[in-house]
Amino acid sequence: MGATPAVIGHWIANNSPDQLKRWLRDPDNHISVAEEEGAIVGIGGFAGDEIQCNYVDPEARFKGVSKALLAHMEAAMRGRGVREARLLRTGTAHRFYLSAGWQDAGEAPPKFPGVGCRVMTKRLG
Repeated sequence: MGATPAVIGHWIANNSPDQLKRWLRDPDNHISVAEEEGAIVGIGGFAGDEIQCNYVDPEARFKGVSKALLAHMEAAMRGRGVREARLLRTGTAHRFYLSAGWQDAGEAPPKFPGVGCRVMTKRLG
């Protein structure tokens, strides 16, 4: 399942400026950014017990950005009393999350055509 234009279109269909503003204004959503030399190179977000995004600029990959964002989100969730966190991951991110102590927890219903996701969990308490 490659990143075809159709798959990418489904993945980003709800990423309009208005949708992003609604997401940012919702007090249940928490978002963090990673910067390098004044440029945003990564973004991480969670709501409740679920990590919803952990994206890194391709040019900043393998520099520890995603790992730092994940650690920051896990600590923030822990500070809010979350004892077990969850996320949906793609095949690409599987090894990354396993290396950070996350465990597979089953299949997730497809959110987008052509994009398979699996659930992962991690005890934070």
